[in-house]
Amino acid sequence: MGNTPSHSSVEYNNDNTLLEVVDVDENQKLKNEYNTLKENFEMLNNELYSTKLEVKKLNKELDNSKNENVKLVEELKSVNYLNEVLEIKTRSQINENNKLKERYDNLEYVKLDIEEKYLDLLDNTDTIDYLKEENNNLDKDLKKQIIKYNDEKNINRILGESLDDMTKQYTKYKQLYTQNCIESNTLKSSNHQYKKEYDNILKKNEKLLDSVSNSLNTVLFKKQLYECIGNICEIEPFVYNDIIEKIIKIVVNKIILEKNKID
Repeated sequence: MGNTPSHSSVEYNNDNTLLEVVDVDENQKLKNEYNTLKENFEMLNNELYSTKLEVKKLNKELDNSKNENVKLVEELKSVNYLNEVLEIKTRSQINENNKLKERYDNLEYVKLDIEEKYLDLLDNTDTIDYLKEENNNLDKDLKKQIIKYNDEKNINRILGESLDDMTKQYTKYKQLYTQNCIESNTLKSSNHQYKKEYDNILKKNEKLLDSVSNSLNTVLFKKQLYECIGNICEIEPFVYNDIIEKIIKIVVNKIILEKNKID
């Protein structure tokens, strides 16, 4: 005790088996090594759990991003469909306007022709009355056509403005879709990096468990246990060996259980 030097003693039993008893310092060293390994193992387990949570969070964000992409694609398809409908409606309206203009020009020619006939048949009262009535009807029809033309022109203008608005919305959704694709690719890259780090931690943890398991079955470790137990109590040699094997078996089984949890 105190500064007294440590001593080792050798005893022999009836079977001439050599029993070595180590001092308390050697036993404490063994305990310290075991505690260090245990702390390292718990630390790696904590790191592994944190990494699993991070990976789960990233997977959830990636799923949300995919759902948002699907929604944007559907909205983009709807905008494209509306654009096509507006373009078809606009072309149809332009054709209708051209027809109205052609009819308007024809009516102008008819009016001029009627006026010419009216001058030629000025002496004929019946013809004049007829032509007047026809001219009035043509004027009424012309006014209606002008009103219709103006209405169609206003509709065409409104459709053009709507087409501009839809084009702006299309551009906006296209930009959102592009940005979402960029963010999705970023999340995929981060997820790949975390998965790589997660795999590295698993390999380190498995390597540590294998190292501990292998060290338990070494002759040196069994000898240290043998000496430690012999320092505590005196029993038959075969009992020593049985105790040592059972201790090692319990620890190794515990390590195997931990490895299975990780897998």
